[in-house]
This record gives sequence, C-alpha cells and structure tokens, in this order.
Amino acid sequence: MRLLLVFFIGIVITVLLSYFLTNKLVTPLTRLKHQLKNIEQRKFKDIQPIQATGEIKEVAQSVYDMANELQRYINSQQTFFQNASHELKTPLMTIQGYAEGIKEHVFDEAEEEKGLEVMVHEVNRLKKIINEMILLAKLESEKQIYRKSNVDITYLLQQIKERVLPIVTEKQIAFHYESEPLMLVVDEEKLLRALLNLTFNAIRHANTTVVLKAWKHNSELYLTVEDDGEGIEDELMPHIFHRFVKGKNGETGLGLAIARAIVEQSNGKITVGRSPLGGAMFTIVFQI
Repeated sequence: MRLLLVFFIGIVITVLLSYFLTNKLVTPLTRLKHQLKNIEQRKFKDIQPIQATGEIKEVAQSVYDMANELQRYINSQQTFFQNASHELKTPLMTIQGYAEGIKEHVFDEAEEEKGLEVMVHEVNRLKKIINEMILLAKLESEKQIYRKSNVDITYLLQQIKERVLPIVTEKQIAFHYESEPLMLVVDEEKLLRALLNLTFNAIRHANTTVVLKAWKHNSELYLTVEDDGEGIEDELMPHIFHRFVKGKNGETGLGLAIARAIVEQSNGKITVGRSPLGGAMFTIVFQI
C-alpha cells in the first residue's frame, strides 16, 4: 500500500509538472512558432502578444516588436515608391508632352522656345530629385561615408552665412547666428549639408528673419534653426521628416529627410516645433 501510495503521488506530481511545463514552455513556444510563420508570410495583422513569463516573454516581446517594425518599414517603403513614382512621373510627362509637340510642329516658334525652357527646367528638377534620392539612400545605409573629425561649430555657422548671404540679400531677410565656443566630433561636410538644408528651408518660409543658435547645456550640444514665417501645419509636423513630404513652397520633399538621416547617423536627434519668432524651429541635439 505504501508503494502504491508513493507511485500514485509520483504520478500526480508528474502530471502537474507536465501541465506546468506545457503551459509555461511548450504552449508559448508553439504560439511563438505560429507567430513567426505569420511574419514570414507577412500577415502582420494576425500578430498578437503572447502570454508567457521569463526569457520566453522577452523573446515573444522582441518578436512582436520586430513584426511591428517590419510592418512599419514595409509600409514606409510602399509609400516611398508611390511618392517617388509620382514625383518622377510629373516632370517626365511634362518633358514628353513638349517633346512630342515640338516634334509634330504643334507649337509656333515662341511656344517652342518656351517649351524648351520648360523641358530644361524639368530635366534639372528631375536630376536634383534623383541625386537627392541616391544621397539619402547612401546616408541611411553606408556608415563608412561618414568621415568624423573635430568641428568648430562657430566656424561651421560662418560657412552657412557665407553660402546663404546672396539669397537672404536678394529676399531682404535678416540672417543672424549665435554660438558659444564649441567643438563637436562629426562629419563636417555632412553636418554642413544638414544645416544648409534646414537654413534654406527657413529662408524659403521666413518673412523677415532667420536665426541659427548653438549652445551647450550640461552634456548636450544644441543647434537650432528658426524663422518668423507661418510655421508648419500641426497635421504635417509628425511627418515633416519623411521622404517626399512637402510643406507650402516645398521643392523636392527630400531636404528635411536628408537632414534627419545625417543627424541620426551622427548619433544626434532632430525635432521640429514652434519658434518664439512665430515660424518653425528645428532643434538638433548631440551628446558631447
């Protein structure tokens, strides 16, 4: 009887242990396997968080986060290709229309001359879009193109002033910059490109004033570019750094995306908000 009792108790313990292990290990792992199959088949809507504990819970959460990130990436790529095809198709259709009209002698001499000017303008715009698309792809995928060195921020802002001086003079816009003596380890050429993109954007939207500032607070270096224009619409602000997103008077819709890529690849962070001047204010933060 004692042996039977010990045997019975052993069976009960074994069953309970098996049930516990099944619920804690086997079942979550089986569900995780199905989730991975859904990810493989791109059925992201069927992905649900898995109830688990310990390391399995961490793995399941990582899989869930990965699925969300993959879905976001695929959606962004689809949006990118849709926008890219639209941006490229528009100038191509214009060029094709004028080229066919000139070939068939549909236009008179004055209209042909105007058509040729429009074709040259559209070719240049098309070339600019393609060059910026190639640059953006390189900035986001090829870290080896960044050549970091010690950069004097005051000198960098002086270079920006020299490059924008003809434009601000023509538009009669006041351009100011303020900087503390600061050094930063970044790719000087790339950061200059990012700041120029932000500055040209500010000049395009400013009414009378554009201001660049650089200062240090604790262990962070701040760079701001602000203007006194109309600012960015609230509904557009969360998407302003996406590719081909253009505000009023925007050009290719890639300038801010390029600036974001440069800043993030340089281990910085860029945000946009309202400026005390009334327009937009772009803020870049680096850890130093």
